[in-house]
Amino acid sequence: MQRYSYFAAFTLLVLCAEIVAAQSHAAPAVSSQYDKFKDVTLVRVETMPVVNPGLSLALGFSGSYPGRVPITPRFVTAYFSSASNQEHGRYEHNTGVIVLADGERFRLGAATRSIRRIAGDAHLEFMSLDIPFKKLKWIIRAKKVEIQIGNTEFVLSPDYMKALRQFVRSFSPSSRAL
Repeated sequence: MQRYSYFAAFTLLVLCAEIVAAQSHAAPAVSSQYDKFKDVTLVRVETMPVVNPGLSLALGFSGSYPGRVPITPRFVTAYFSSASNQEHGRYEHNTGVIVLADGERFRLGAATRSIRRIAGDAHLEFMSLDIPFKKLKWIIRAKKVEIQIGNTEFVLSPDYMKALRQFVRSFSPSSRAL
């Protein structure tokens, strides 16, 4: 049993080290992929670590539109993932998401949460939240975007903001005024 605890602690340590190292790298990739069988285009912002050292929280976005011609969706989805050694995770009781965009408050609601035990005491939590596209367009105009999920707070880096703006533009390429 103790061997599993060491394995879980090591796994969590490696994951946290990778997250801290990844924070200093370039912006997350934005990709578009057309599925010819479903006739749907999926647009994604690659999941990327977003918090200070000591916590592991990553954020990504996705949205889709029918066919190949971009159209503005009503909603896009934000994805959060977190690793911890807490039995019930960090977000068992609070998955509320609030955004401050240049000080303007956007209460986006509670994210849907699931948790999976990896090994020993190590757990992965996954949370998702549908965000009205109109609100996201307001948020990306800000110079400084702060996000709180549960009790975790973080500021989106300029590189992440650049990727998020590119993500929004990919739904309406003719809109350059973002």
